[in-house]
Amino acid sequence: MLKYRRKEQIKLILGRDVMFKKTVRNAVIIAFAAVILLGGAAFSLNKSQVAKKVSITKNVKVYENTETNKLHPYLSITRSFYSKKSESGMSSRCFFYNIKEKKLEQKAIVPYNSSNPLTLYSTRNDKIYYSAFSGKGKGNQIYLDNNGTGEKKTDQFGDFNYLIQCGKQYFMAAILLKHYCMEPIVCDAEFQNCSRVMFDKKDDRFTWMVSTVPKENKIVFSYYSDNEMRKADDEGRNAPSKIVMLDMETKKTETVYKTKYYIDGIACEGKKLILSCAPNGLTTRQKHKIYEVNLDTKKRVRLKLPFYIMDQMALYDNVLYFLGWKGDTRGIYAYNLTTKKYDVIMKEVKDEFINGFSLNY
Repeated sequence: MLKYRRKEQIKLILGRDVMFKKTVRNAVIIAFAAVILLGGAAFSLNKSQVAKKVSITKNVKVYENTETNKLHPYLSITRSFYSKKSESGMSSRCFFYNIKEKKLEQKAIVPYNSSNPLTLYSTRNDKIYYSAFSGKGKGNQIYLDNNGTGEKKTDQFGDFNYLIQCGKQYFMAAILLKHYCMEPIVCDAEFQNCSRVMFDKKDDRFTWMVSTVPKENKIVFSYYSDNEMRKADDEGRNAPSKIVMLDMETKKTETVYKTKYYIDGIACEGKKLILSCAPNGLTTRQKHKIYEVNLDTKKRVRLKLPFYIMDQMALYDNVLYFLGWKGDTRGIYAYNLTTKKYDVIMKEVKDEFINGFSLNY
């Protein structure tokens, strides 16, 4: 997943040891650079895509509890490809994966003209949401796909790394316009009211890896100090990260773990925290390690899995879902930590690139 990071760190993201086709890699780099470095002037959207005014507040709102006993978790997957029909030359496919039935279904094809293409299939309303460039100086925003026409749902953001359905709400890792760092945001079902969960006057906390904890109606995420990371980059080391649990009902946060390592993947269920760690963001795959942390004792144990994981993860019913490699094959896998068996959900195909996925409920 090519997530947004500050300009000085673009090389960290684009320089990773990822194994996908050179042509697709170049296209992703060009699109990323056009939006972030050039303000996205090369892209445009239909003039009819007018946004409704959306409010955002430092104060959080408390919503009704999600009926966790009626959970139907699923994966929403984004995969990009070249498209002559798109103004930008690329489009994104949105897939729905039914965890219970183990069935994969393509739901839509949407424009790809943002720095980090996100798509989300919402089971709540059977709709597709996606990120798209909104115009010079207007950032990337969330759009609703209406049979091929985009309806703009937000107007206050600059970019996104995550968009996840959590019951009747949506969670984002997003940057507000005229701000600097990714921060956790919770929005209502219509994106009309969005709350800043961890308001930071210094604009220094950078939300990095995110995953859901469906049975507890929670989000787990990592963040680091942007200023500390800058200094660490200059010195060839890494800044420490904190792991935070967000209760989606109360909007309260709790720091559950701290580490000196670079976090490149996170998942949690119950008291089990799974982390993909590395000494720093430039580490090659050989030095990445997967750890299981007991949140009660804080003790960690290294997991020796037959996969290489350096990206998104999620944990549900002791099955680890992740974007990674099995040998030289990049794809999305489901690995049962109890039986040690795995399923292949999606393999990367020629001239297409799996951008990422989310575990939704």
